Amino acid sequence: MIGERLGNWIIEAEIGQNDMGRLFRARAADDPTRFAAIKWLTHSKAKSPEFHKLFLAQIELLRKLQHANIVPVFEGGLHEGTPYLVREWVDGNDFETLLKRGEKPAWPEVLTIALRIVPALRHAHRRSVLHRNLKPSNLFRTTDGRYLLADFGLTKFFGDALLTSADQPLGSVAFLSPEQAAGKPHTKRSDFYALGGLLYALIVGRAPFTGSTVVELTHKHSYVLPERPLHFVNDLPEELDRLVMKLLAKEPAQRPGSGTLLIQEFEGIWSLLERRGLLPKRPATVPPETDEPPEEDPAPEPLIPEPIPHAPVPWSKRWYFVVPLFLGCVVFLLWAFYWRVPSADELMSKAKPLLASENPADWDTAWRDYLEPLSRKHPGKYTEEIKEARRRIDLQGEFRQAFLTGKSVRYRSEAERFYHEGLRMVQAGEFVAARRIWENLIKVHGGSDQERHWVALAADGIERLGSTPSTSGELMQRTRPVVEEIQRLRVAGKKKEADDLARSLDFLYRDDPEIETLRRVIFPMKD
Repeated sequence: MIGERLGNWIIEAEIGQNDMGRLFRARAADDPTRFAAIKWLTHSKAKSPEFHKLFLAQIELLRKLQHANIVPVFEGGLHEGTPYLVREWVDGNDFETLLKRGEKPAWPEVLTIALRIVPALRHAHRRSVLHRNLKPSNLFRTTDGRYLLADFGLTKFFGDALLTSADQPLGSVAFLSPEQAAGKPHTKRSDFYALGGLLYALIVGRAPFTGSTVVELTHKHSYVLPERPLHFVNDLPEELDRLVMKLLAKEPAQRPGSGTLLIQEFEGIWSLLERRGLLPKRPATVPPETDEPPEEDPAPEPLIPEPIPHAPVPWSKRWYFVVPLFLGCVVFLLWAFYWRVPSADELMSKAKPLLASENPADWDTAWRDYLEPLSRKHPGKYTEEIKEARRRIDLQGEFRQAFLTGKSVRYRSEAERFYHEGLRMVQAGEFVAARRIWENLIKVHGGSDQERHWVALAADGIERLGSTPSTSGELMQRTRPVVEEIQRLRVAGKKKEADDLARSLDFLYRDDPEIETLRRVIFPMKD
């Protein structure tokens, strides 16, 4: 390919390759000082005429993305039956290269990156373009300090064909959303999940999950919560930690609903940390003229009919009486609801009854409506009470997620260890065992002031289990259809297919207490 000419571009050097194809540097034939990067799509799926038709239509969409933080696409086409794409050459490094060198950005830079690339995502989403492949190799830091996103929307033509290996710790499968893993359509909230994984990788230095196979990684994306970034970066603000975890929520509805709302959350975090003295003045986001959709041509002025005579208007309905009265009401309402800042004591007094409730939803309300505004508007007031309430809410959140995800929780004391051991029993469906562990925890540590927090949570867990039916955990019954399929394959002489299916079943249930019984059935005895 060196020396080949594609349109106005002459290929000079090959600089890399990935699952989609090869990447070249080229210079313009009419301007030797102008450079571009050319993606040469050599994947087997890129050879069909249907792919070519969809690819050329996508190029027209990508050329319309004009944003300060998106790498522009110049053109695209076919050369000897192979599709190619030409984008602007970026002087700088992608973050996969930087992370592999050990050049992990500090958290203030990560927050700055978010404030740059989220408007770029919003710009693309407004034009019906999803990124679909957010990962460190598609995020660049230029030599002049800018942050750019590349490769919008290309992977949608390849589907699962690119998810073939877990050997690349920062590859596409490491940032796959749970709904993609389940075969559901990709949405902008799927982009937000991948964004959460990307920010997690920048903060921690690795992707949220690691695994030896694609099956293991997709299972973790669907059912396991990652460890919080705060566990790895001690000075990371809790607000940024919580927002990254919110982006990594398993359910799409729990993630932000739009780029505008997400920008507001990141800007709010910056403003809060700025008031605390942890950050300088917030940098401006992308200039409005590059982010807003193009304006429509103005409509022609409507024809104004001749005025119709009316009866005299009573003085109480005249504008110079009604307008001041209306403005006065608006000013009063604004003062009552927005300008008047409640005192710290008022906010805490409203939060206390909610925190004393047995319903965890009331705790979330207490934090959202009273304690978070208290910490933001009255820093230094009720610090310990706010910290304890936040910890209690987070722990209850972990309890609720444990029923769905199977998260492993680290512990710092024996009571905490046994409390989380009970959670693991709940995750495995062993509700009787969980109740037994928690009841004995209360007996042993009930008199310790240091462990009263875990004793209270154990008691709450027992109460929640009161209406939860126990399960027998009969592994053979639950896996009967798959076991019968394995036996059918062996009888048919399809040993390799039977062994592959048996190994997959063994991997999925390797932690089940009845796994040895299952193995004796699915693996034949050897002489």
